[in-house]
Amino acid sequence: MLRAPVSYSLLSAGFACISMISPAFGEAVQTGEEKPAPLTLSALEVFADRPADAAGPVYGLDAQSLARIDAERPAEALNSVPGVNIQMNAGVENLIALRSPVLTAGAAQGSVLILENGAPIRPAAFGNVNALFELALPLAEGIEVVAGPASAAYGSNAVHGLINLALPLPDGGNRQEARVSVSSLARTRTTLQAELPLGLSAGGGGLQPSLWSGLSLVTEGGWRAASGLSHAQAAAVVRWPVAAGEWLVWASATNLNQETAGFVEGPNAYRDAQKVQQNNSPQAFRDAKAVRIAARWSQPFGAGEFTITPFARWQDMRLSQHFLIYQGTEENDSASLGLMASLKGKTDGFDWQVGVDLDRARGGLTEVQDLPSFGAFPQGVHYDYSVDTTQAALWAQSRLTLTDTLRLEAGLRAESMQFAYDTDAPVGTFGRFRVVPDRKDDYAVVTPKLGLIWDISPELAGFARYARGSRAPQANDLYRLQNRQSPGEIKVETLDNIEFGGRLTTKALAVQAVIWAQDKQNVFFRDADGLNVPDGATRGHGVEMQASGQAHSALDWGISLAWSDHRYAFDRAVSRAEEAIRKGDQVDTAPHWLADVSLNYRPDESSEWSLKGEYVGEYVTNAANTARYPGHTVWQVSARLDLTDRVQVFAQARNLFDRAYADRADFAFGTDRYFPGEPRNLTLGVRLTGGDLR
Repeated sequence: MLRAPVSYSLLSAGFACISMISPAFGEAVQTGEEKPAPLTLSALEVFADRPADAAGPVYGLDAQSLARIDAERPAEALNSVPGVNIQMNAGVENLIALRSPVLTAGAAQGSVLILENGAPIRPAAFGNVNALFELALPLAEGIEVVAGPASAAYGSNAVHGLINLALPLPDGGNRQEARVSVSSLARTRTTLQAELPLGLSAGGGGLQPSLWSGLSLVTEGGWRAASGLSHAQAAAVVRWPVAAGEWLVWASATNLNQETAGFVEGPNAYRDAQKVQQNNSPQAFRDAKAVRIAARWSQPFGAGEFTITPFARWQDMRLSQHFLIYQGTEENDSASLGLMASLKGKTDGFDWQVGVDLDRARGGLTEVQDLPSFGAFPQGVHYDYSVDTTQAALWAQSRLTLTDTLRLEAGLRAESMQFAYDTDAPVGTFGRFRVVPDRKDDYAVVTPKLGLIWDISPELAGFARYARGSRAPQANDLYRLQNRQSPGEIKVETLDNIEFGGRLTTKALAVQAVIWAQDKQNVFFRDADGLNVPDGATRGHGVEMQASGQAHSALDWGISLAWSDHRYAFDRAVSRAEEAIRKGDQVDTAPHWLADVSLNYRPDESSEWSLKGEYVGEYVTNAANTARYPGHTVWQVSARLDLTDRVQVFAQARNLFDRAYADRADFAFGTDRYFPGEPRNLTLGVRLTGGDLR
């Protein structure tokens, strides 16, 4: 239930101060074009599933929006998008909700597809619950979010949508940037970027080969006990024109060493100023490495274009499972090679695109319990296996102009996922854990979409869309079995989504709104008894709205708002009555209301002030709907001042009113658990630029 005093104060602040909120969500990235009221990332259309005028919402954060938010965590930026609710855990850990409840375990790994320049950052069967820390957000030029299923073009893992990070595209300039900031929470951030021409000849319409490279370094002492971290990220992009097309080659790498703080426990524990700084899991850690390299070649082909994107990825991660009762240590890794290729064309009134995707991967996992045996949890090796996967897909999508004002969209994807599992651990059932013999599993996935776009006027368009999102199981779902599970019982998860909406774009205002409903089957998750559920079902519906505009030359504003309701569509009894699942009850960790408002005041060319507020509504934290978190509103203010053409200073105050809140609220093992939000903190920094100015 929405708590009126909190929600109305936030929304009235947004609407009453309509001259105050953040500028357009997504001006044209990298092009420099001015658009009166943009709502899309047009430069990313070449990478993503939908064009700006597609039958369905596309949300974006351009370079200017990212600079204004100045996020120290991905949640700070992405939670400004309608329907996105990323909950922060410890350090850089997070859980993602995109038009969904906050997802955990296998569902979190495989329900939202994470991309870099349009290429998946992980193989489909080897997801990462905390995948966002593998993206170099401090180096991003833009982020695109597609809400709702994108499986017709992207297949497994785009069930609820996708998040696509765009690295800067070099354009032959010679520019450098250094950015350093320090925080009152013992956090330091350093970002270095450089772009330069390579000085080599090329045949691409006057654009010379050029290189962009970037480095981000973050260190934290940790505001909670034993919770420091070091997070290094690097990326590079080479743009090489050839004939009538071009090569785009990029590489990125991440290295994380984190001391992990666990939950604080007890009713309203997040309000206890002393308890929130404690760490009941001082031995917990997460060490992770990831490297990716990809290339994209595009070339005109008749009246259309041919594009091919080969890629390679590797990752290794080791962590303590402090969130589980037996506190095991897990190590997982994967290495993969893949290829995406597509051909698109256009005739009178008919646009089409066909593609093929191939992905070959090998991954492994070990889990070891160091604690002495107790109950159903034996000491020693629980799992030690490797899995080879092969993903192959054919897909097609098209747009047909029916009349001057009416367009029809359609798409279809057929995908095969093959698994070959090999265990090095002894076969058998050992307490809670079951190790199965070597085996193979195959899954077939078919995902359609159908949409209609109606241009009511030059400024107003309406749309309707049906799409199915599907995913084959994660390797962990299939082979990290428990004593009551049988191999091969997990099915393909499906989500059927229907939505209706519209877009209004004028010189002073841009509004995008959508109403949606979804039905999800074969949901895989872990219940309160710690047992895997392979056949859950949920239903949901909701409304999303995003608006932005300019009150006058010095003030621009924006608002995003989402309301949703997610319900269980099945029954399941567990040993703890407070976690029994009953059909019709709310899904836990699914706030009804999410909102984000902001304002930006730019009195002159050399200074800017920004105010941003984020509201998370009340939500239930257990399956039986008897435990709740009341929600919160958090504000931040920032200022930037150009001392010279090449020197800028900035400051940012987060949690401006020092609100005690929880980034994540949970109920488990009979008690309330929280990851507390950071107290009020101040960041000061300087930005230096050199070379040609943009």
